Amino acid sequence: MKIKNLLLSTLFAALVVLMSSCAGKLKPLDARQVSVDPQPLVLVGGEVPATININFPAKWFNKNAEVRVTPVLKYAGGEVWGTTYNFQGEKVRGNATTIPYGMPKSVTIHSNFKYKPEMAKSDLILIFSARIRGKEVQLPDVKIGEGVVATEALASATFTTPAIAPDAFQRIIKEKYDADIHFLIQQANVRSTELNSADVREWKGIVESANITPNQNVDVEIQAYASPDGGRELNEKLSAQRERNTTATIGRDLKRAKVEVPMSAHYTAQDWEGFQKLVEQSNIQDKELILSVLSMYKDPETREREIKNLKGDASRMTPARLQTMSLVCTAVIGLIVFAAAIEPPDLLVWINLFAFGGLEAVFLWPIILGLYWKEANASGAVASIVAGVACFFALSILKPGMGGIHAIAETVSQVEPQSKQPNEVEHYINRTRECLLDVICTVCRIS
Repeated sequence: MKIKNLLLSTLFAALVVLMSSCAGKLKPLDARQVSVDPQPLVLVGGEVPATININFPAKWFNKNAEVRVTPVLKYAGGEVWGTTYNFQGEKVRGNATTIPYGMPKSVTIHSNFKYKPEMAKSDLILIFSARIRGKEVQLPDVKIGEGVVATEALASATFTTPAIAPDAFQRIIKEKYDADIHFLIQQANVRSTELNSADVREWKGIVESANITPNQNVDVEIQAYASPDGGRELNEKLSAQRERNTTATIGRDLKRAKVEVPMSAHYTAQDWEGFQKLVEQSNIQDKELILSVLSMYKDPETREREIKNLKGDASRMTPARLQTMSLVCTAVIGLIVFAAAIEPPDLLVWINLFAFGGLEAVFLWPIILGLYWKEANASGAVASIVAGVACFFALSILKPGMGGIHAIAETVSQVEPQSKQPNEVEHYINRTRECLLDVICTVCRIS
């Protein structure tokens, strides 16, 4: 019997020791039992606040255990420790928060971290430090969150480099809407067809809508024009009458619609700017000539006169017609020259010599000195031409003695009776015909 009681006592003691050893352990806390708000963390006022909720399951917290929990925000190159919280079991005497052993317990802890730009990529971790009856117990760290939303730092001078530049803020935004009313030539009456056009009706609708909108102010400006044609005095009266008629008509229509807005009116006698704009947008034949006249002359009367003179300008001839006329003229002149070369008169050679001698006397020195003399100018060239013409006619008509110097025509006239034979004359005529034919073919190809 004594042996049996001893055996039972031994088994009971072993069971007590086994239960005590099992109760003395702390299991790793599961990350699903911990939550953090917000997730991810958010920068607020230069700090990163975190609210952490820990759910201790039943029979997890040893009655003799003391546990310290510290949230730590780790980032590349460093870490920031938050506030440490202490918890204790039921049999521990202390000032920490007591966690019961037989039932679950939920606790909430708070912590703030001083923000650094590197925390944008970070991990929030709970670090545990546990003791049971003074003996250290190892518990692994638990990761409960990652990342920090640092939108606030984008607008903070603490973490960003401010850029000072003028903004495009406008307290009053001005909008402009136009509508065109067209008049007949040299008339000032406002036609009903123009008032009922889509352009004008849309403009009236915009004015009426803006007038009833509380934060919009409306004013109407009327500008009347007259085309440049017709003279300044006529256009002055015409544009003024158009301005009066348009102002009265628009004012009457707006009054009927119960729209009371300030109105201003102006008129322009000759709308050269509008005329130039329309010419630039057109494809008329004299477009470039008209634009050149507008750029060269600023006086309205001169502009009008020069544009009217373009009506008889030879440049109005089309390029195709000009080429046709050039070919016809060249062919006619060539035929005349060819007919004259068949039986050339004796006077032909004298005319040729006289013409070429005059050209050389008149244009030789202006061309040479104009090319190679830096002091040459237009006045000198004209004087040289006049002097050359006068000297050539004087020497040709008066034929003064100049020490044996004479015109080339005299030499031909003296040598011709002695040197030329009939066969040589015929050969000369044939060669002249061939040369003329070559010239005619060349001119035709060029044309």
